Amino acid sequence: MSNKELAKRLRCKRNTVINCIHELKDLGYIQTKEVIDPETGATRGRAISLTPGVNLNVPPQLNEMDGGGTTNCTQIDHSNKTSNKTNKRSSQAEPDTLAVQCKEVIEYLNEKTGKHFKPNAKGNRGAIYPRLKEGYTVEDMKTVINNMYSLWHSVRFRNGELGDNYLKPETLFRSSKIDGYLNANPNTANNQRQRYGKRAPINEPTPKWFKREQEQKEQGKPDQGNWMDQLPDESEVQ
Repeated sequence: MSNKELAKRLRCKRNTVINCIHELKDLGYIQTKEVIDPETGATRGRAISLTPGVNLNVPPQLNEMDGGGTTNCTQIDHSNKTSNKTNKRSSQAEPDTLAVQCKEVIEYLNEKTGKHFKPNAKGNRGAIYPRLKEGYTVEDMKTVINNMYSLWHSVRFRNGELGDNYLKPETLFRSSKIDGYLNANPNTANNQRQRYGKRAPINEPTPKWFKREQEQKEQGKPDQGNWMDQLPDESEVQ
């Protein structure tokens, strides 16, 4: 289930879902894994599972919901761990955490595209760090890479540029684009290739009239009129 769908069901913002999933992973309560289509290799979604050994045998608490209903909410006592994690994130260790996550994203991008981006390059950090601080996870960024690789790899756009040239951090993780790329449908890749894919060049022989006209210009001879004027009349056609 996507972060957007979870946010809709839980009646909260998408970033709240992202932050909660990130925190539960840090605390060791859950594990996430990409679901890959075995036929196309594209990312189909994400699986979330409880970490083996986590004890959830605690009394449920009934919370009121809109409309007067109730729901069972399992409480997990992790106040100390949460406090420690919060302090850690707000301490000087935060840049180190961002650096590790940035490195993982860049290495995955390099592996996927065969390129050689540097994790410590200022431009790459400038594209990834802000998104991590906004709540996007490493898994989110890997999904962006997978989606856009499926849509852009070996595709030539109408401006003549090869789609692979856009598979770089500053394009993939731009603040105005990342959410759309995260929710892109890689299954449209075939249609995309048909519309923007590289077409074979058209090889046609140069017309004789054009060659003759060019030869006359090179020899300094006057033009013999427009090439259309040199076409035969109906009376001359056998």
